Amino acid sequence: QMCIRDRYMGQLLIVDELKPDILNSIQDQNGNHVIQKCVETVNPRYLDFILNEVETRLDDLSFHTYGCRVIQKILEHMPQEMIVNILNKLLVNAKQLCEGQFGNYLMQHIVEKGPQDQKNILLQVVYEHFVELSLNKFASNVTEKAVIFSTPDYRYQVLTRILSTTFKNEMGFTAMMRDQFGNYVAQRLIEYSDMNVRRMILQRIQPEINELKKTQYGKHVVAYLEKGFEPPQRTPYMQYPMGNY
Repeated sequence: QMCIRDRYMGQLLIVDELKPDILNSIQDQNGNHVIQKCVETVNPRYLDFILNEVETRLDDLSFHTYGCRVIQKILEHMPQEMIVNILNKLLVNAKQLCEGQFGNYLMQHIVEKGPQDQKNILLQVVYEHFVELSLNKFASNVTEKAVIFSTPDYRYQVLTRILSTTFKNEMGFTAMMRDQFGNYVAQRLIEYSDMNVRRMILQRIQPEINELKKTQYGKHVVAYLEKGFEPPQRTPYMQYPMGNY
């Protein structure tokens, strides 16, 4: 019990020392690791000062290399009732965060593990910009997660939208098929579709299918659609969790 008490008191002493310079610690290459460890191990009721600072500076920290890591730890370890304001403020810049090198991980977390209300808000943003986001190096990770962690009804709505609307003078779905990032999302949509939906996709792209087969990325999507091949995996870089950088 004495060991437990001494460890507990030691944590509180460290937390007290961090308070005067918390913002610099969050943004520091080494200090951010200390803040992350506090979020992981210290009782959340003693970390209000971290939450308050993050919430106050959220617009800057959510796009910051190290600030993003701290926010991700907060989303992973803090009770949901303590982070509702942070979640809601993040969603104000949802599209920009999806497209960000670091912010996309925050959006992936919300899609995969966030509270349903906030997840629904983000999924609506993704739905409205699905093709554009899927063609972005970082945001394509978010759209792929949206396909995996949504409902069949949501996926069907996405598909009917991108099969019937254009993006830069091209059908949205075929634009994704031709793209180095979008093709992965297109294959994921196919993977999570039943045979009736796959037939609908094939019918809609049929007029362009010969041209698509000649493209570097489109040919893989067509092959997967026609033969049911497993989609190729993303490179490890695209899958690393931000906390491991």
